Amino acid sequence: MNNFTKAGRALFADVQNYYDEIDVSPNNQEFGEVLFSFTAGSGYNGTPEVVISDPTGEGAELEAKAEYAIQSITIDSSGQYTPGNYVDYYIRGYYNSSCCVESFGIYSNGFVVDESGKITQQQLDESLSFVFENRRWFGDNYYSLYNEQKIDSITITFSQWNINAQSEATVNFNSKITGVEIIEQGQNYTNPTISFEGGNPDEAAAFEILEFRTQWNFELDNSANSSPYTAIPTVIFEYLKNDVYNTSSRIESEGQGYLTVSDIIESNNGEIAFSDNKNYRTQFYSVATPVAYVTEPVHEKVNIDFIVDDGTIASNYYGYNIGNGYREKFSIEIVPQFAELPGEGANVQIIGGTQKGDEYQWSGNLILNNTGEGYLENVNRVGPRNFSLSYNSNDLFLNSQDEIILDIDYGTGRH
Repeated sequence: MNNFTKAGRALFADVQNYYDEIDVSPNNQEFGEVLFSFTAGSGYNGTPEVVISDPTGEGAELEAKAEYAIQSITIDSSGQYTPGNYVDYYIRGYYNSSCCVESFGIYSNGFVVDESGKITQQQLDESLSFVFENRRWFGDNYYSLYNEQKIDSITITFSQWNINAQSEATVNFNSKITGVEIIEQGQNYTNPTISFEGGNPDEAAAFEILEFRTQWNFELDNSANSSPYTAIPTVIFEYLKNDVYNTSSRIESEGQGYLTVSDIIESNNGEIAFSDNKNYRTQFYSVATPVAYVTEPVHEKVNIDFIVDDGTIASNYYGYNIGNGYREKFSIEIVPQFAELPGEGANVQIIGGTQKGDEYQWSGNLILNNTGEGYLENVNRVGPRNFSLSYNSNDLFLNSQDEIILDIDYGTGRH
């Protein structure tokens, strides 16, 4: 077997639909036959784009998940308010939903303006000092919406009862990457890379693929055959996964459950060939090219042990070996275990079986056409013996070192 090639696959293999998110972790992770490390980035000015590159794959889409925190709020201009009265402020976030731009409240509070009637940076900072240390959405306390929407902007507005004053302030916020959401799995991926672009971060997120395992297509190679095949060989694959060499004989085809190599090959004019025109690949996933080990077949002769009943062959038999390596259906000759023993005339006809390529394989079924006569039962077997007791008892007790002598007649001839 040779010419192993990677079988293209989805970005994350054999993953159920409800497993659609991957979170950052300080440790290496394994998901969908991918071993990877995923570390969080921070200080992003916006949510970055996830870029997937691969020489063969297409269609996969990942979306970055982020948490957000306000880093500062700067007064740009202040309106004129009534001195000595409260000015309330409201901080809100905005995101695009499927219908429109929606908003949500983050925090609200107020403070008393001084005799100038102007909002000052010091007043605002003092009002916000507690939340920057202790409340989510502020400082180092990153947070996200329950629906994990991307936050596009955060604003602050000021108001005083019955005063129409306009003030402006800039809310500076950033985000950190906490995971990715799987939007589309794509197809035909063999060696992808995943990166994050945009957002001008202080520290970029990193998704490093350590092992991207694939199934493997393979072909048959008869170039090293030293003699024609009749019986088919056994094939075992050795493959590397998580630094461990494993073995398997399982393969599969599109839309079909697993098989073994022996299930789909046959001898054809002495060479091993696929028994159909399907494309097969290994069922297992491996990061490195697997190695195929071929065990040459050992031809075995059919053998049946018949039961003798009153000198004739009984219709049932207690043991048989169906053999292998026959090119065509064959006949069976019934002979006594030893040539010196009597018995003749029994005849059977094998039925059933399969013809797969060059090889006929008997299934173990037969018809007894003639039971024959003169065969001996229990050749070289000691049957149960009855003991006669010199006294009337239902129980027989043997003590240590008691002796019983049995006379066994083996007859004459070979034993």
